[in-house]
Amino acid sequence: PVKQELDFKLKISASSAVTAVNFDFNQISGQQFREQKKESDIFPVTGQKDVVQKAGGKITIFNKSFTVQRLVATTRFKSPNGFIFRIPQTIIVPAAVKTGATVIPGSIESAVYADRPGAEYNIGPTQFTIPGFEDSSKFNDFYAVSDKPMTGGIIGPAKVVTEGDFAKAQEALTAKVKDEVLKSLKNQGGELKIPDTIAIKLDTPEVNAKVGEAAENLQMSINGSADTIAFRESDVIELIKNFVSQKNNTELLL
Repeated sequence: PVKQELDFKLKISASSAVTAVNFDFNQISGQQFREQKKESDIFPVTGQKDVVQKAGGKITIFNKSFTVQRLVATTRFKSPNGFIFRIPQTIIVPAAVKTGATVIPGSIESAVYADRPGAEYNIGPTQFTIPGFEDSSKFNDFYAVSDKPMTGGIIGPAKVVTEGDFAKAQEALTAKVKDEVLKSLKNQGGELKIPDTIAIKLDTPEVNAKVGEAAENLQMSINGSADTIAFRESDVIELIKNFVSQKNNTELLL
């Protein structure tokens, strides 16, 4: 036998719409896989400066009436102890829904920020009323609840997130998300071949504090997702064998 070195490029496409090897169009059958992973971690912060910062958090607003309600930006929410928080943007609170004899209030989640800076606004989970609805029938129809404490309120020296802190955290989590997505895709594919280069889409990081803001630590979450086509390596070899025999009058032995 005489060995012959071959140097060529062959463009092959894989699709879930193809059921068998197509030698005319260099197509093979493929199976689509999709994966999504979210990774979170807590990172140290290294900055420090004097800060005047308002507390913030999230609330769920409930509507017991059967009419949708528009709440404009800066609408006030009042805690039982008199602390005022405001929503940063205009929202629409859905109306309640009646199912048989049961009324299910409409609800929507919104970020809120304290009316004034200071640590006293770092209050625990509580219920809120809307002062603007006092002396009207709407006052009893609308309320809000916070499941987690308000945080970030401070006046004075504090730890702050630096650009370096943010970049290091993002780099570490990005690598972890990509690794987990690729690992999961390969596990889904089993004996099928997964392309070495897969584009992974990364969402904007979710954080408890932005660069320059006060925080004891940086809590970050990153969501990543990817789509890919897996295929049988034997189908690729069949196409290569056919190409070699047609173009070079040579039989490929593997």
